[in-house]
Amino acid sequence: MSLFAYEKYFNLRNTRENVCGVYEFNKLSYNEKLKVGQKRAGLHNKFLVYENTRIENEKIFDEFIGLLIEKDIEPIIVIFPFTKYYKNTFKNEFKDIFYKYINEVNEHRKIRIVDLYNSNAFSDNDFVDADHLNELGAIKITKILSEILSS
Repeated sequence: MSLFAYEKYFNLRNTRENVCGVYEFNKLSYNEKLKVGQKRAGLHNKFLVYENTRIENEKIFDEFIGLLIEKDIEPIIVIFPFTKYYKNTFKNEFKDIFYKYINEVNEHRKIRIVDLYNSNAFSDNDFVDADHLNELGAIKITKILSEILSS
């Protein structure tokens, strides 16, 4: 997404919080967080039925990785963290398909993977909803990635 497109999507009137429907995730009750996690994971779980789209996206992704390698650019795949409220209702089948594909790409292309899916470095205070980092989380993940990628 270009910066211009990002600014049109998120702005003073249309913030990340407004789009996600959550304003202060860390201040929600446990049950409210569960509901947010179930809603967000439920939206994503529905995509499992679109196998042809997944296969098409995998092909596009593989071509993109190939282009990066051809241009001597190191592909780095970052798997972002999620809250426990999201992970508890996100279908394992979906996660298994994702990891199987990423591992196949890694075997074929030898890409660098930074997997923060189960990272303990993040708390509810780092999320704007059950599956998106807020500004604090963005700062934290930037520092983590900076450390990992500079080593």
